[in-house]
Amino acid sequence: MTRAALLGVLAVVVLPAQTVREAVDIFNTQGYRAALPAFEAALAAARAARDELTVAVALNGIGNCYRNLAEPRKALQFFRESLEIKERLKDNDQIARTLSGVGLALRDLADYAGAVRQLERALSLAKQVHNTAVETSVENNLC
Repeated sequence: MTRAALLGVLAVVVLPAQTVREAVDIFNTQGYRAALPAFEAALAAARAARDELTVAVALNGIGNCYRNLAEPRKALQFFRESLEIKERLKDNDQIARTLSGVGLALRDLADYAGAVRQLERALSLAKQVHNTAVETSVENNLC
């Protein structure tokens, strides 16, 4: 059984935030293809626990997987659902992260003006919340 499949089985007994951390670890060590089922399991666990922020983070992770799988339209669906929750929660740090993903997906779709708008919004929020990692990443993507 793969690590991602095991996460799906354990999602019902593990805290949703932990399943997201595991999915991120899989994304970073094994790649986006392996991480997709882990993010989906994290999403299911977060929804079952009614943990809105973790739902939003898992949706963002799924969006990142699809963007890296060259499916930017599908990625945008997940990013937009994630963004809606994060905006409702008024979590500017998380909003900046998702706007960055939206910008990159729009760039992949050759919507360069839309991409720049979203990346600039992400940069503004990242600066506001002092998230230098997102700030640097967005600045690099605006070049």
